[in-house]
Formats: sequence, C-alpha cells, structure tokens
Amino acid sequence: MSRPFFFRIGWVVLFCLYTLPAWPQSAEAFNRALILYRNGDYEQAKIHFLSLAADEQNNPKRSSALFMLSKTFFALHDNDNAVLYADKLLAEYPTSRYASFAHHLKASIYYDQKDYFAALDEFTRAVEFAQQPTFRNQCEATATELLNLGIQVKQIEYLQKSRAWVQAKPILTIWQAQLLHKEGHTDKALALLKEFRTTSPEQRYKVIADKLEEQVAQNPSSDIRIGVILPVTGLYASEANEFLRGMAFALQQNKTVADKIELLLGDSKGTF
Repeated sequence: MSRPFFFRIGWVVLFCLYTLPAWPQSAEAFNRALILYRNGDYEQAKIHFLSLAADEQNNPKRSSALFMLSKTFFALHDNDNAVLYADKLLAEYPTSRYASFAHHLKASIYYDQKDYFAALDEFTRAVEFAQQPTFRNQCEATATELLNLGIQVKQIEYLQKSRAWVQAKPILTIWQAQLLHKEGHTDKALALLKEFRTTSPEQRYKVIADKLEEQVAQNPSSDIRIGVILPVTGLYASEANEFLRGMAFALQQNKTVADKIELLLGDSKGTF
C-alpha cells in the first residue's frame, strides 16, 4: 500500500543523523541501524532498533530507537506495532524532540485506515509539539485538507476542549470558522474570525483569517438546506420538472428568503 505523500521519510532520517549524541557505543549501534533503514533493509533495522530500545539503563539513544522502531514497523506495514512504539515513546518521553514526529506518524497510519478524525487529532498534536516551524506548517497544511473528508464542526469543537492547546490553538480556531461556514453558519464564522483578530495572532494566521473572511463574505452559505427527491428522469419526469419550476418561481418571489435556502435535488429516476 502506498503511503500518504505528506509522510517525509527523509526529513526525520536526516534529523536523527544530525542529533547523534557523543556516546560512542550507542551512537555507533544506532548509526548502523539507521543505515540499514535508509537502505530499505527494514527487517535487519528492526532487530537493531529493538535491541537499542530494550536497553533501558544509561541508554542515551533509547528515545531515538523507539521512534525509529515505530517508523520501521510503519515501513513494514505493521501498523499495530508502529502505533505501539510511537505510544511507548510518547508515554516515556513526552517532551522528546521526536514527539511531534511520533504524532505525525500515527496520523499517517490513521489516514491510511481512513479514520480521518483520528488523523486530524494526531496532526493537531504534531502541530502542538513541533519544534521546527517548517514541519509545523506542513502538518497544518495537510490537516487542513482533511476538513474536506467529512470532518464536522462539532468534532473540531470537541478537539478544542480535549486539552489546553498553545501552538495549535490558532489553526483550530480557523478550522472551526471554515467548517461553520461550510455547514451554513456564515454569521457565526464571521463572528469567530472577528473575535480571533482580537487575540493578536501571528501574522501568518492573520493572513489566513483575512482570506477566509473574504471567501465567507463573497460566498455566504445557505442557512437552510432542503432535500428534494423527484423523478426528474423516467416516466414522471414531466410532472417532476413542473414541480421544480413551481418551487423556483416561489423562491424568486421572495429574494430575501431565496438567498438563505439551498435546494438539494436527488433523482429517483421514477423508482417511486
């Protein structure tokens, strides 16, 4: 199975190489395992990382080994163990420099499994713990794409209450406004964006909020959606189309109401 485009293997491998510590034995063992991983010999890399991760006494490379072990299982399409070792890393080393990468890896797994809310949750945590702005921005951009895959505003609101967010708070607010508009609550979206500006957000978030507000103002969503199922094709197509024309005429008589109503048409094709 192909992996999502947003999981950049090279980024983390180079990061691990850059942060090798001064302890010769553990560093040498980790470096050998990392070379095996980079060469695609995941089975051998797994054995070496398992050995490093099992050594809990005076092992400066254990957190790195746990993370790379999770990545190795991910490469082997063993998602259960990939999540297991990512969680082990996060539980034992919650402030590790690898925390954001571990959440990113879990998000990739949940994305593969089409569990988009779980993926969004993990991407948000990756944003929260990211130490590199570029990586944080990448996580935000990818997570934003998930909003088009069935995420609802109530899920964002639940996520907002799940912890005291700091780094991720601005993007969560922007997502909430975006989904409020998408679900037809334009006034609430605009009010939220206006309130957001009073918090003096970073310039890049302010730019995103400005663009979103412009889109919302130019394309106000409907306040009311009415689903209509008619046989617009088939035996009774003539009668169905006459009915639709009558609905359209009624809406045209009241422009104020018409702007707030969206008709969602389904074709029964004469089956009922």
